[in-house]
Amino acid sequence: MTLWKRLQELLNAQAHYAIDQAEQPEVMLAQLMRDLDAGIRAARSAVVQAVAGQQRLEAEVQTLTAEARRSGEHAEQALAAEDEDGARAALERQVQIEDQLSDLKPQAAQAAASAERLHQQLGALRHRREDYARRRAMLVARQRTARAQMSIARATPPDCDMESAAERMSALERRVADAEALTAAEMTVAAREHGPEEALIASQTRHAVNERMAALKDKLAKP
Repeated sequence: MTLWKRLQELLNAQAHYAIDQAEQPEVMLAQLMRDLDAGIRAARSAVVQAVAGQQRLEAEVQTLTAEARRSGEHAEQALAAEDEDGARAALERQVQIEDQLSDLKPQAAQAAASAERLHQQLGALRHRREDYARRRAMLVARQRTARAQMSIARATPPDCDMESAAERMSALERRVADAEALTAAEMTVAAREHGPEEALIASQTRHAVNERMAALKDKLAKP
């Protein structure tokens, strides 16, 4: 089983476990993200190693290709100088190098393909982390909403219907308003009933005061 498949199975299993055990989603999902980050770091390390191997093979291919070209040039120069032994030795060296290249080039191509595949897997792992981060935020929000609803439900008596409670409250308000209206009406009627009598008393009081004031003035006017 490849590193990528192991990481994928591990992350899927942990995601499902976190959702199933959602009593503490913040804690469990935080651990899931830490595990995912660790997996990303491991995958990136594998990519770095693969790229390093690819670059080493490609550099060796370039070096041997240059040596094969130089060996061919040496063979031509030796033959031009009528040095057949030297030319034969240079050609033998060229053949040996080309044999090495025939083995090395497929390895380099395979290393390049492996490095590219690991690059793609690392990118997919990073995208999955972003997806998990979004899902984590939604799960935490949903869990908090559920907890709030549970708190409200627990704070409400079992036999209490919120709609009926609202209706009872409205009915009580109407009863209070009716009582206030009756009191105000009673006061208005009482004021109208006692109004003429109170006006007569006030008139008599003013008349008595005026008489006494006139008597006092006459008294003070006499020598």
